[in-house]
Parts: sequence; structure tokens; C-alpha cells
Amino acid sequence: MSSEDTLVPVPMTRAALAEADSLLIHAKFLTAHGISHEGLVIYDLDLDEVFAIDLFLGDSHVILNKHVRDLSNLELERYEALTGEHPGGVLPIQYHIMAESLDIGPGIFML
Repeated sequence: MSSEDTLVPVPMTRAALAEADSLLIHAKFLTAHGISHEGLVIYDLDLDEVFAIDLFLGDSHVILNKHVRDLSNLELERYEALTGEHPGGVLPIQYHIMAESLDIGPGIFML
């Protein structure tokens, strides 16, 4: 069983937020070269920052994490293999949170 199999959506209540360390939030992305993707931002509640993103690419996905740059660079190489797009055109990537109930504005993610 992968960790994704254990993800369960929960209503956005004060109690749920009080127990969470981080949130996985549906978002739309726009790469530096203007390519659109959907995916997740991983938001740290304590630091009030997006520290990772998960780009959905068909049946695959690419995860970029500020705290694990070596692996993120390998993921950028996978991005090129999956999309045919040069990884240098991915970052900086703009994101827009889809959940209107969250007070997280649009932002830019960079490693």
C-alpha cells in the first residue's frame, strides 16, 4: 500500500486544521514556459509556506520539494522524460489554490 492510498479528504474545520502538520491542497500550476498542470501543493501550517508540489502528468506525477533538492532535480529530469519539455522551463512555477475556503493566495514555487 502506498502512502497515497492512506490519504483521506477531510472537511476544512478548525479541529481538522488544529491536528494537521501540513495540508495537501488541489491547485493549478503554470510553468515558466507557460504549460498548465494540475496537482497538489503541500502546505506547512506552522511555517505558513508551500514547501513541495506534486504535478499530475497523466498517469504519472512529479514531486518537487524544497527540502530535498537532489531528489527534486531527478524529478525534473523525469518531467522532461514524461512531457518532452526542457526542465529548465518548469521553475519558477506559479500556483493557484482551488479551495476558495482557504486563505492562501496565488504564489510562486522555486527550489
